[in-house]
Amino acid sequence: MTVRRHTARLGALATAGLLAATTITALTGPAAHAAKPKARPATGAVSFACVLAPLGTAYTYDAKVSITGKRAKPKAAVAALAGTMSDIPAISPVPITGPMDVTLKVTIGGKATTLKGSIEQDVAAKATIPMPKLTGKVKVAKKAKTLPVVVTGMSFELPSYSFSSTCAPAAPTKLSKLKLG
Repeated sequence: MTVRRHTARLGALATAGLLAATTITALTGPAAHAAKPKARPATGAVSFACVLAPLGTAYTYDAKVSITGKRAKPKAAVAALAGTMSDIPAISPVPITGPMDVTLKVTIGGKATTLKGSIEQDVAAKATIPMPKLTGKVKVAKKAKTLPVVVTGMSFELPSYSFSSTCAPAAPTKLSKLKLG
């Protein structure tokens, strides 16, 4: 076979493939070939009133919170959660080193649950304090796709300093709705 005839055959095959794909899309519509809708995190701002123990020092933590949820299988009864919170403002008059354990209390789809995380701190005095990535899980209805999320509290511990803090919003705070992946 000559190069010219081979090139002509490949061109004809490519054209036939393109026509077949166009015909299938025309018959089934673009919706049949659209990508599966993506998950969407629940996000929002939460103003926490906090108390640092054992000192009894009160402070405000205005946090930006984001929570994602994903099922292992499409109709699984449990969704894995991942969350983030913005840094705590510069409240510490001394440097902070060592582990910090954080718990975020939420209600997702009417079910109370917690997200937890730990981070190793090495923060100068009067510097913002990073928050860890948080994880958890929640039971969900098999057909649930979009769920309301309410933040009810947050706490953290600094075991090397024997300090802890409990934080609560003035009222439970709704985030945007969580769309499961």
